[in-house]
Amino acid sequence: MNLKYIVITGKDSFDPHNRSEGFIKANVPILIDIFPCSQSIYYGDMTRTFVKSNASKELVKMNKSVNESLEKH
Repeated sequence: MNLKYIVITGKDSFDPHNRSEGFIKANVPILIDIFPCSQSIYYGDMTRTFVKSNASKELVKMNKSVNESLEKH
């Protein structure tokens, strides 16, 4: 089994299968997508978003909206 992952930062993080380049900067979203797999089978997929330092008010608002939506379903 292989463990594959994608790390995306900043404005590129809107697309979880995009590829970022460069340094991880402060105050921007950092999206990490981890997916264990074999050559032909995916065993799972976990995506998490982090922020190095402080999240902007806009990111906090988006996070709150996503959490509220998840609680309703």
